[in-house]
Amino acid sequence: MGRESFTHLDLAYALETAIGKSMKIAEVDPKMYQVRLEPFSETNFELAMQKYVKNGNNGEDAVTKTDFETVLGHPLMPLANAAKSIL
Repeated sequence: MGRESFTHLDLAYALETAIGKSMKIAEVDPKMYQVRLEPFSETNFELAMQKYVKNGNNGEDAVTKTDFETVLGHPLMPLANAAKSIL
């Protein structure tokens, strides 16, 4: 993993902070997520990745939360700042 983990909701709130506006944020159950994603996916790769991540223990425990920062040579920026830098 290499950093503190975050959820899709965490990312949504970070995006709100980054753009400085409120958004309608709602959790979507996995089946509804799949239904909404399928029309935009030709290969279903995204759905396979969601299943892979959801099954857990995909090597996350093999690294510490600071490994990525060590490789970079500096701390990671807060999620909202990272989102703003991309936007």
